[in-house]
Amino acid sequence: MYLWDVNKLSEQLITNSVTEKDKMKYLIGYLSIGVISGEVSYWSGVGMNSLNYFDYLNGFISVLLTIIGTFICYRSNQVGDGQKFVERFICLSVPITIRIIIIGFPVAIGIYIAADLFVMGGKHNFENGANIIQTLLILFYLVIYFYWIRKLIITISSKKEI
Repeated sequence: MYLWDVNKLSEQLITNSVTEKDKMKYLIGYLSIGVISGEVSYWSGVGMNSLNYFDYLNGFISVLLTIIGTFICYRSNQVGDGQKFVERFICLSVPITIRIIIIGFPVAIGIYIAADLFVMGGKHNFENGANIIQTLLILFYLVIYFYWIRKLIITISSKKEI
């Protein structure tokens, strides 16, 4: 099982050498990341009375991009061999999500702090709900996530070398 090296995982998916045991581990990882991110959002201290239109926009963007991104990845898989889309998508999602969190989270915090200080005058606090900076960061990371999965699925479904 690969939690970081998406190229080696892609090679295993091309050669159909990911074991059922590893597929189950990827499924558990995929579902766990979803649950953990939901819990973190819930327990982050933002109360329902502090939601603003950016919070709703973030939710709308997340749902819309998830539907569109997943469909685009599916269509890309169909252009190739059209096989094992769900297996490929779930297995690739785990290391890609881990990479985005480990690399992207510090970058996002830096961007957020800089933008908050220089654009918003340092006046934003999390008790007021989301803002445009968070909305743009969510949009950016979702696009990267689905682009990366799509790129690897194209390679895998066409049986190209990594």
